[in-house]
Amino acid sequence: HKHTHKHTHVQVKPIMCAYKLVTADFDYFGLKSKVETFMIGYERDLFLSTHRQMFCWMDEWYGLSIQQIRRVEDQEFGAA
Repeated sequence: HKHTHKHTHVQVKPIMCAYKLVTADFDYFGLKSKVETFMIGYERDLFLSTHRQMFCWMDEWYGLSIQQIRRVEDQEFGAA
């Protein structure tokens, strides 16, 4: 299903945007700031790496139905 943007004559397909909220709470005096900074940095790196991989593999999954994607996930998780 294509939409025409109101300012152009170019047809575009809708996209999805997802947000993740990550919080870290480490209540030990002297370590709080360092541990929370490490945890947030680790999560950020993990998300960036995962999103990079998803983008690189887009040709493999774009256009698949949700059932087809679930089958691919089952195959991948079964192989791990």
